[in-house]
Parts: sequence; structure tokens; C-alpha cells
Amino acid sequence: MNRKIKTTKKAENTEKKQSRKPMIILIALVALVIGLAVAFVVIESQMDGKLVITNDSAKNVSRFACYFELADGTDLDYLCETAVAKGETLEIPYDPVDLTSKDCIICFEVTYEGENGVWMNDGGFNTVFNGRIRVRFYDEDGENCMYAKASEGFFKSTKNSYVDTDFIIYPEEEEWEYKY
Repeated sequence: MNRKIKTTKKAENTEKKQSRKPMIILIALVALVIGLAVAFVVIESQMDGKLVITNDSAKNVSRFACYFELADGTDLDYLCETAVAKGETLEIPYDPVDLTSKDCIICFEVTYEGENGVWMNDGGFNTVFNGRIRVRFYDEDGENCMYAKASEGFFKSTKNSYVDTDFIIYPEEEEWEYKY
């Protein structure tokens, strides 16, 4: 007995649709990945250099300066020199700083109102830096503290700056130490 199986047009169309599904899913995934990559590039390009200073301490900072310095002690670009009242947050934009092959550190000068000034440094820079520098003053256990972070890119990487540090500031002695 020979039986022939008849296929209908409906069955043929169903088979064709099912064979197209993996291809459609693959195309959609590729389009999604490309779209996300473009979005990341656009967002990262909008992250221009900005210095954000927040004073959450109980004291006014009468002078705050931030600048880059060469290993031989030569000052480069001053990013800012300002006062920061308690409870205040400042956002100061800056242009990209070309530190390529210069082996630089970032320096902070801090003077609390009515007290001695303290000079601190951290990190290591040797690229064009156009990232975000965050500085936050705060009090902890009766000590004056400062947090500094210099990051670049969408994921706020510190791999090119090595600045992600808490400091304890001693204005009376004009000294500081790393807080661990």
C-alpha cells in the first residue's frame, strides 16, 4: 500500500514561518546590540570634563584649589580655585587636559575657614583627561575628611587616574593621611 501524504498550503505556510523565526530573532538581537553600542558612544561623548565639589562638613572651605602637577613639581593647569560653603555643591566644567607622557599627579589645596591650609596629592595621569572629578568634604568621628575620585567614561573607570581616595585632614598640623 502506497500512501501519499498530501500537504496543504496551510501546512506549507506554517513550516515556512517557523523556519523564519530564528532568523528574525537573530536580526533583532544584532539590531539591539548595535543600538546599545551607539547609545553608549553617544552618552560617553556627552560626559565632558567636570569638577563636582560637595561640602557636607560642618565647616566652610575658604579656599579649595585643584590642579595637575608634573613629577618635577611644575604646576600645570588649575582646574579651579574657589570657596565652598557648608552644604554647598559646585559643578565646574573644564576643557580636556593633555597629560600625555607627562607623568602627572592631581593636587588639592584645602583651607578651612580660620585654619591653616593643607596640600594633598594623589593618582597618576598620563593621557588626555576629560573625565569627572568628584570631591566631597565630610566629618567622621570628629575628623575633617575629604573624598576624591577622578573617573572617565560611562562606567566611571579610574584605571587611567588611580584616584579613588579618602583623606583625613589635620589643618592644625598642616598634614593629611590616607583613610583606610
